Amino acid sequence: MDDFGKRRFPRTAAHLQVFYSYENDLIETATYATDISGSGLAFYSDEKFDHGEILNLEVKLKGSKHIVHGKAKVIRSETRDESEYNLTAVEFTDMDMGEKIKMLDYSLELYADNKESVET
Repeated sequence: MDDFGKRRFPRTAAHLQVFYSYENDLIETATYATDISGSGLAFYSDEKFDHGEILNLEVKLKGSKHIVHGKAKVIRSETRDESEYNLTAVEFTDMDMGEKIKMLDYSLELYADNKESVET
């Protein structure tokens, strides 16, 4: 099976600043993404979210002044390795087409860079 497996887009390690809030909440929480793809990302949080919950996201693309804004649906949120933090995976759901393209381009470029560094 190739790197994509059953995924629509390849997932790659990332360390990007992410701000999230509940759909109707103005208070944002800052954290960092652990991985990213063209369709979503994963991040650590103090909170455990319910499957299907909708979050507002702002993602600061490293090496760029651009911040991607959009909404995402929680796919899973689980405690990992005896950690006090939850790993939360989300899928982008409501994002302007220009934002989707920036996120997809960025994730594919990062994937190619990460793959090259592993192979050399």
